[in-house]
Amino acid sequence: MTGKMTAPQNDVLVRVKTIVSNTLAWDNHGCMPVGVPYSTDVLPELRRYREAGVNVVSLNVGFGEMDVADHFQTLASMGRWVSMQDCYMLIQPSVDLELAQHTGRLGGCFEIDGANAIGNQVSRVRAYHQLGVRWMLRAYNRSNRAGGGCQDDDDGLASFGRDVVREMVRVGMVVCSSHTGHRTARDVPEVATKPVVFSHNKCTSSRGASEQHPGWPCEDVCPERRCRRGQRYRPVP
Repeated sequence: MTGKMTAPQNDVLVRVKTIVSNTLAWDNHGCMPVGVPYSTDVLPELRRYREAGVNVVSLNVGFGEMDVADHFQTLASMGRWVSMQDCYMLIQPSVDLELAQHTGRLGGCFEIDGANAIGNQVSRVRAYHQLGVRWMLRAYNRSNRAGGGCQDDDDGLASFGRDVVREMVRVGMVVCSSHTGHRTARDVPEVATKPVVFSHNKCTSSRGASEQHPGWPCEDVCPERRCRRGQRYRPVP
């Protein structure tokens, strides 16, 4: 916001700051410019999260067609940078969330936009989780061996993708279906035994709309309309 704020705008800002200060504030998708892997030049800007009162931020370490090596090297460089800063801390067990909040540090964890990060090896899911990755997509717009993307032909969740979902659930990594094709997104809750999220998109009506992004899930895919074994498919604001 630029210029002088009006009285109503200032009132809103005060209320927002009050809410944030009394809440565990978590940005679940701090989208980093990782097109040039391994760079940490942008990370000093994380101070803006702390200044705004945010407690935890999830940083993407790769997306789309980046290969396994690029993901691991980006993750290594970001993780090292965060671990070397006194005002930040990497979040591993959930108790770290309260520790970060009570000590005034910004907590950080990582996420991956697309299963190309694991190549053809399901065991890499556990390796990423041990390094701080807390959620991952099936596909980033384009289809891959795990499933369909929202801007590509979508044949549904592949056999390999089902194995990936099961492994993510086993190790405690959240399954996310943002950027995923509609059919694949519908298949995921049939395999996952824990809650699944859309971490950074909104829902659109299954009846269509004049303006909508192909990555927006139809309302018949998510919210409380679709439950399997007690778990729910939920969009995350």
